[in-house]
Amino acid sequence: MSALFEARKIATKQAPSALIRFLALFDGEIKAVLPSLGKHIGVNSSATKRDLGITFAPIEESLVETANYLVDNGFVKS
Repeated sequence: MSALFEARKIATKQAPSALIRFLALFDGEIKAVLPSLGKHIGVNSSATKRDLGITFAPIEESLVETANYLVDNGFVKS
């Protein structure tokens, strides 16, 4: 995705777990993510597709559309 937004600096680093745990001492919202810290949470949409006939856009497409929306609507400076 960064190739589509070459003129922008896109952060690709993750905060260290120790930093998140420290910040959680002072922020309840950060504390709420501690149980899932470092765990991969996978999803499976096969039942949704099978039972409801719903298909989802690929994640890459959704990310690009969201980024464009944020820029186009002034949430991110261009």
